[in-house]
Amino acid sequence: MSKGTIRGGIVVVILLSLSLLLTTLNPGTTPAQATDTNAPVRVSGTHFVNGSGQPIFMMGANYVGNTDRAWLMWDNDKFDADLIARNFQMVADAGLNTVRIFVMKPLRDDINANNFSKLDKVFEIAAARKLLILLAFNDYDEPDLAKEAQLNKRIVARYRNNSALFGYDLKNEPQFGDVVPATYPAGTNVPLQRDDFIKAYGERMSQAQVDAWRQTAEGKRVVPARLDAKGGYYYANAYKLYTEFLADSSKWVLSQSGKTTLDYIDSAESNKWRVYLDALSGTLDAWLSTRLQPLREAEPDAPVTVGWSNIVFAKLQANERLNFVSLHRFVSEGYSGVVTTMNLLTNLQSTFPQRPVTLEEFGYSNAHSDGATVPLNVTASQETALWLFLASRGFAGGLKWMLVNFPSGFNAVENNYGLLDNNTQPKPSYYALSTFAAFMRGENFLPTLNLSDLKPDGSNIYYLYEGAHALFTNATNRQSGVIRFTQPQASPFSAFWQGADLWLLATQPTPITLDLDTLFPFRDKSAQLKITTPGLPDTNMTSGAASLNFNAEANRLYYIHVPAQPPAFKKVAALGNGAWYFPETGHNLKGSFLTYWQNNGGLAMYGYPLSEELTENGFTVQYFQRNRFEYHPENKGTRYEVLLGLLGSDITAGRSQEAAFRSVTAFTSNANSLYFKETGHSLSYGFRFYWERNGGLAQFGFPISEEFSELNPADGKIYTVQYFQRARFEYHPELKGTRFETLLGLLGWQVVIGRGWL
Repeated sequence: MSKGTIRGGIVVVILLSLSLLLTTLNPGTTPAQATDTNAPVRVSGTHFVNGSGQPIFMMGANYVGNTDRAWLMWDNDKFDADLIARNFQMVADAGLNTVRIFVMKPLRDDINANNFSKLDKVFEIAAARKLLILLAFNDYDEPDLAKEAQLNKRIVARYRNNSALFGYDLKNEPQFGDVVPATYPAGTNVPLQRDDFIKAYGERMSQAQVDAWRQTAEGKRVVPARLDAKGGYYYANAYKLYTEFLADSSKWVLSQSGKTTLDYIDSAESNKWRVYLDALSGTLDAWLSTRLQPLREAEPDAPVTVGWSNIVFAKLQANERLNFVSLHRFVSEGYSGVVTTMNLLTNLQSTFPQRPVTLEEFGYSNAHSDGATVPLNVTASQETALWLFLASRGFAGGLKWMLVNFPSGFNAVENNYGLLDNNTQPKPSYYALSTFAAFMRGENFLPTLNLSDLKPDGSNIYYLYEGAHALFTNATNRQSGVIRFTQPQASPFSAFWQGADLWLLATQPTPITLDLDTLFPFRDKSAQLKITTPGLPDTNMTSGAASLNFNAEANRLYYIHVPAQPPAFKKVAALGNGAWYFPETGHNLKGSFLTYWQNNGGLAMYGYPLSEELTENGFTVQYFQRNRFEYHPENKGTRYEVLLGLLGSDITAGRSQEAAFRSVTAFTSNANSLYFKETGHSLSYGFRFYWERNGGLAQFGFPISEEFSELNPADGKIYTVQYFQRARFEYHPELKGTRFETLLGLLGWQVVIGRGWL
């Protein structure tokens, strides 16, 4: 602000106090993106955050080696750093952030010999591409938990706070036979290695029967030979009860519609199994604690999980010991499998409401067991629908199984799960995922999508996810809305837009019509729009027409820029003649707007001007960092001559179905909380104090949400917020105890950025 243009000591104090808070937020920048500061990754509530406190939505793939050496990547004659680097580059090029790799037996042997060179190299390759490693331990048979935990401790100590570390997975897909008969340290309380559960349910096999059974082929397969007679007795009875439980569960699920084993565990019908399930959870708790304690001695805070394909174990309360819960799902293509996966995830999310939940392995193969192919558009559609589900329902992310095909693998199904084909060339799934990743980065990982439609379509599905500025679908013919197209097969189509920019990808050759008047209502119709896509010449054309028609090639990401900045947002010189000039943003403030700004809180309440005066919807308006002033000549001479824009309502349009925006049960206002029947929302404690002390209803309007946690688009951090018709309150714990503990969100800046005006 120019020297000498501010009068009044109180305004000077406010300016000095707020200068550090406001000058760091350049009003001409775009919303904060995920930074390059990955490490250390930590858990914050139900999501992950990076070293800067910004959310990380896990997006990536599982990796066991290139197509010609899957599961052999650590062998001395197969380890190829250049090949791994090329594979990881494909992950980075797709905009993904995480690769899950496995400590297989050859790598274990190297580490036991104090040779970390291979694993060091893989971490180095990941770090060079700003990728994160989720390291899965113990991908081999080792029943001695203490022995394995000490090896893991050495690994964790070596990579503590490594810039490429996401976290650790204690074991890939442990089953009943890995957990219950494991070798525990002496004195460990292992409920299923005692006879309490047998007393509760009765003996399924006597000691003599178990001894005889262990001599049969089935008994040898089920009961580990290393167990002594008493251990074999406990395990055989635990196993028999487990199979009975599974049979009861299966019978119940078949009698219900749309239910799963997890729903059975929640139901009253499973009460007879409660003692057994508690013993199973107690046994898992012993298994987890034995593995976790040495690891935590080396690294207390790194995220740790277990990759569960066994949904019963994934449901057990012992998983509260983990930082996040991970599910693996592989089902045949089709609507039923997709919906069941969604239902299982939703159940786990409700079981562990304070933990991130991820889909750590999932995917669809492009082949059946008989060798028949599954069309690429079908697998791409169903995988994309699940990615969108994860993002829209508040899950913490997922990892595709797997990065590359494995043509020399076990069978046709296992060999064809890759994002990349036998020649490491991208499939449509790869392109669809890369567009989803670009959308998530632009959204700062906010779940702003809504599932509008999901239904069966033969062996495929039809899905439609929509947001205020996004469209994801696999429709073949869409002739309504702001984006219209026809594609030859049901295959992923993705588009999202912000401000003056739109990104679009079709996985089939597709003629497209864009409704420019609706997508970009504030564009400069006299300017040229530009269409850019890698590998093709740029296309420039006028943006004055109401719509734009063009043919999209398959698997190409199109970027369309539509110039939109009105003249009022361009920086100008000082006007003089009583106007105040703000060099911080290059704009003036004068007349009635200046008077209102001075008399109602000034910089602290509204921030710097982002524009000169302009006409909008028939009114003279001016934008500020935190709001929009509107001049109403019909109210001239009254206190309502200048009104604030309803930016809180504008920005949250379309979010009424989110939990925080749903009305709450009416109550009588009290000393701590107010209830507003006009909007069905409450206002409590610190936010109530700020609201009452700084203008109340006239300044902020009614609350239109409850308090909730939300990522701030200005700095990429998460704060407790509450929306009002004209404002967003933000609680800043880093300023606790100061007058700036509650700050107003930069809604004016957010609107202007969203329209592409800055």
